Amino acid sequence: MFHSIILYIVGRFLFVFINLAALYLLIRGHNAPGGGFIAGVTTALSFVFLTIISKSGDIKKLLIVDPIYVMITGLSIVYFLCLYPTFGFKAVLTHSQFTPLLFDVGIYMVVVGVIGSVMSAMIHNTEQLP
Repeated sequence: MFHSIILYIVGRFLFVFINLAALYLLIRGHNAPGGGFIAGVTTALSFVFLTIISKSGDIKKLLIVDPIYVMITGLSIVYFLCLYPTFGFKAVLTHSQFTPLLFDVGIYMVVVGVIGSVMSAMIHNTEQLP
């Protein structure tokens, strides 16, 4: 339920720019402040912002995949990256060139999945109110 058409239109554009900033934070996070957690929180906050300014049906169309599956996929990526070096008798979290970025992507997916599932449950519960 939105009250201002201007806020709705500007909010849709802000959603894109906030997610571009989250992508930047995700990529630069290994060598500088940022990373998967901050990028995931930024993306989740963009979804919360979009939920506040739009109808709940718009958010349901935007969430193509169930957030639980996103979280499970992220956990699987993190788990595999942590244990993969042990198959070669190396230390846990010994990494190659792209392992830190993949680890951050897994953390990003976990954070987006958790906050997305909480947000989805809140939308479902508020729809049942009279």
